[in-house]
Amino acid sequence: MYQSEWYDGDLFVLEEKKNPSPEFTSKVDKNNIKRVLFSHWDEHCLECGPPLCYKSCAVYLKRGDKKCRKVYYGIARNRKFSGLFSFGADVRFRKWGNITATLFNTGYSPRKINALDSINKNLVRTFNFLAKLAKPIDKTRKINNGYAFYRTKILKKLKPKEYDQYDDFLIECYSFEQKPFRLMIENNKFTEYSYRDSVLIQPGYNLHRIPVTDFRYRDNIVEGAVIVFPENDLEARIVFTWLDFVQYKIKPKVEVDNKLKPATKVKCVAWDLDNTFWKGVFIENKPENLVINSIALDTIKKLDERGILNTIVSKNTYEEVWPFIESLGISEYFLFPAINWGQKSENLKKIADYLNINVDTFALIDDSPFERSEVSTALTQVRVYKDTEISKILGYPEFDVPVTEESRKRRSYYLIEQKRVQIAESFTGDYHSFLKSCQIKLNIFVPETENQRLRCFELIQRTNQLNLSSRRYNEESFNQIFNDDRFLKVALEIEDQFGSYGIVGFSIIEKAIDYYKIQDFVISCRVANKLVEDSFVTWLSNLMRARGKRYLLADYIKTTRNGKMLSVFEAIKFEKEDIGNDTSILKLDLEKQVLTNDVIIVSSAINAEMID
Repeated sequence: MYQSEWYDGDLFVLEEKKNPSPEFTSKVDKNNIKRVLFSHWDEHCLECGPPLCYKSCAVYLKRGDKKCRKVYYGIARNRKFSGLFSFGADVRFRKWGNITATLFNTGYSPRKINALDSINKNLVRTFNFLAKLAKPIDKTRKINNGYAFYRTKILKKLKPKEYDQYDDFLIECYSFEQKPFRLMIENNKFTEYSYRDSVLIQPGYNLHRIPVTDFRYRDNIVEGAVIVFPENDLEARIVFTWLDFVQYKIKPKVEVDNKLKPATKVKCVAWDLDNTFWKGVFIENKPENLVINSIALDTIKKLDERGILNTIVSKNTYEEVWPFIESLGISEYFLFPAINWGQKSENLKKIADYLNINVDTFALIDDSPFERSEVSTALTQVRVYKDTEISKILGYPEFDVPVTEESRKRRSYYLIEQKRVQIAESFTGDYHSFLKSCQIKLNIFVPETENQRLRCFELIQRTNQLNLSSRRYNEESFNQIFNDDRFLKVALEIEDQFGSYGIVGFSIIEKAIDYYKIQDFVISCRVANKLVEDSFVTWLSNLMRARGKRYLLADYIKTTRNGKMLSVFEAIKFEKEDIGNDTSILKLDLEKQVLTNDVIIVSSAINAEMID
């Protein structure tokens, strides 16, 4: 249901004269909706501090009860639209305006929701009529506010026999704006925001389905409140025909969503500094007066233990701030820090390039709504969190990653990589010569210890770009592979003159009479572009040739992320044969192609006799 007590018909008529409503047809099959979560949408303000703000706020606009009108004409029932109801909820947002749904923990069929809305509509009309009669003695329309207060009190007592499970938060709407913009969605659970995302609203018709699982509700029980507002205080006009948590009879096929999504797991957290990592603003205080956020510091250390990297993205002057970070003895926790006055989204992209990981594996923690909005608008695949969430994030599923000896050392590997980058940038010869000068050594071996197996499992679960098949295994199936003699399992370990990378690659190889097939092959992005893939395939093909094998095959399953790995194999002269469903067999004829490697020094205790 929608708040209608403060609807102003005169203002809405003026809006319709300027922007007439078009003919609208809902694309949501209401007959396929089994249940809708009962909710009530009210107008609210993002910056509200009543009642003092009524006198001091530059955007204050009086409504019937002398409080502030947060949306221009209230929430209008636009009869030219229909969806869940026989009308669309027509809203012209004002600066800082939002609409907030109180969720009442129970659901009903669309028919019953409509019946309850009709009862509410008639009661609102009755109380509006009484308020009009009482206007000489009731200047602030206490009658309306009294009804709203007791309505909420009664609805909160609604208790379902058992909690309903919902599929999607369904948004169907029409935008009157001429340009696309992002609609922000936050869910409020026990007064703290634990979900924040956005959807792209195009001019005209829009339909978005956000899975309820994205909201991270405990046990998928939807509760609390949901807040919706346009980005950057845009005073947009939107008509909502569906803005509801729904349960389907038959789950519909998901429409193609062009919005880039975050990766399943976070690999790097970017920290804001002012009023996030420390209390206060650096340029306004003496460093000794800044109070470090102890929870943030503890979280950084625990993320580091899990192998999740940390960096800094802060609008400050590097030459002034970095010495202070160093004086705290924590500078080594932050890789490729971006402390400058540039856009944070651009800084995140540069750091991702330096670390050679996808930007969709990043998360930003920032106290500023503006900066969070800037990043989530420019990089929809980056997770953003408020500073008030710092104490919670370690419990979020995206931060739940396998912890191994290798992951605990991950930061130290990247610190060494920073030195490699600096030397590479100053090297005057060609790239192959540079790689040779690094004295890279590749050791190929069968993983045997528990730590080695855990690292291989971590690699196959976490790696996206340099993953030939992109298969994922649970622990049980992974252990079955390890105990199956039909497969050769090999790990790749790298070191160079700067230090060790540790185990950076893993492959599962199916053994057959005439050929071997690389079923899975993953390489850490830390050794991308260092010819490790070429050296491994050269080693394997030479080993097979010595045993009289004719072909080396490989499984390739296409994703949106692993095209780079295909390019590597095609450069080695593998032939690609498509077999359907984005799956291909890559084939190398060992009689025609003799591979060589003069860059990386390869060693292995695995010999030709051992692989049969």
